[in-house]
Amino acid sequence: MFFHLSFLPIFFFFFFFFSFDYEDAGYEAADLTKLSILLNGQEVSELAMVVHKDKARQIGKKVCVSLRDTIPRQLFEVAVQAAIGKKILARENIKAVRKNVLAKCVSLFCFVFYQWWV
Repeated sequence: MFFHLSFLPIFFFFFFFFSFDYEDAGYEAADLTKLSILLNGQEVSELAMVVHKDKARQIGKKVCVSLRDTIPRQLFEVAVQAAIGKKILARENIKAVRKNVLAKCVSLFCFVFYQWWV
């Protein structure tokens, strides 16, 4: 739906006040499409949105980056994808959490080394 707006400025004690006068201009056809968000290949219908086809890639990239920063890291890698039908427009990966298996070894080595010198 489009509106025609006209600004009618009213001057009152050196301040600007604006009033909006609008009228309905009707509906126009647009090239809209459904942008789906996939997490690990599974479509999340709650995150799907209707966007203009020309801006679908930009919006999909922004949503994927936003989800990558929002979703906490897991023990496995998570793929966040934006798609129109079967065509993937954007992809971000959430890296897996790595366990630090050498932390105990290093502290044990330091303890043994300290005992040897003392």
